[in-house]
Amino acid sequence: MMNMNRQDLPVVVGIDGSKHAVRASLWAVDEAVDRDVPLLLAFVINPHAKDLEREYAYAQHALHEAWVAVEATGKPVKLESSVLQGDPVEQLTEASRSAQLVCVGSRGMDDSPHHEHGTTSAALAQAAYTPVAIVRRRH
Repeated sequence: MMNMNRQDLPVVVGIDGSKHAVRASLWAVDEAVDRDVPLLLAFVINPHAKDLEREYAYAQHALHEAWVAVEATGKPVKLESSVLQGDPVEQLTEASRSAQLVCVGSRGMDDSPHHEHGTTSAALAQAAYTPVAIVRRRH
């Protein structure tokens, strides 16, 4: 098994299909490039969803959108992606164990289906094992 130093660990970005997640990805590019580490785009699906195939298709679509946006920057970033299953806060907290930084978008109230403003980002900031960057939306 390869022994990874903290310096080799990726910058992780939580992707949820929102424009805020894409902005977080774009913000995180410089962090990954400056650290010379991969940028890992991570989407968390609900394993108990009625239509798991549809969940995976949406995850792939959202990851593709973020991937294309990052590639369009033209910056020499090493891109990776992953689909995780479970609660987003729990899964991103676990991902933070093997990351230098976790980055998420700050979603606005209009974007949240239950009008919960920033609940995932706030909970992640409290629970993560590494620094968390919350990229706020543009004004």
